[in-house]
Amino acid sequence: MRRADRILIGAALLAVALVAAKLLWLPRNVYPDRERLAAAIETRLATAGLTSSRPWEAAPFRIRAAGGACTMIVQQLDVEAAEKSIFAERARTIGPVRYLYGDGVRTDFPRTGTVLRDQYQRQAARLGLSVAIDPIIGVAASPGCPDPAALLAGLKLRPRAGPPALP
Repeated sequence: MRRADRILIGAALLAVALVAAKLLWLPRNVYPDRERLAAAIETRLATAGLTSSRPWEAAPFRIRAAGGACTMIVQQLDVEAAEKSIFAERARTIGPVRYLYGDGVRTDFPRTGTVLRDQYQRQAARLGLSVAIDPIIGVAASPGCPDPAALLAGLKLRPRAGPPALP
């Protein structure tokens, strides 16, 4: 291979690398669409005959549902567990706090793999790919409520569409 060919190939590879780097750092909305998930939760609660509301101004994704002998609090929680203790404090008066994640119901906050899945979703969004992941949903329900695991099964957390909320 001639020296000029090697220089040309090197320049082409450098150009591809620079374009790829630019694409990775384009401003994109990499945050999960918590509003969309909250709306899906409210739809499921309504299907079960429960009336839902969001009475907590400081926690717009915390949903209170009631109907008949059932009272329930449901909230999608972030992987860092920043809202976990406040949610548990508010929810304990209604019933035991459980965490729905994947196909399971847990009494402890799920940690294994949740941060990696969250980062996978965010990095895929940077590339323009929409990856849905299992949300962590905190639930406290009184004894008269339908099974939250069956009621909320199959929900996914998707990235927001469109440009980033902040530049």
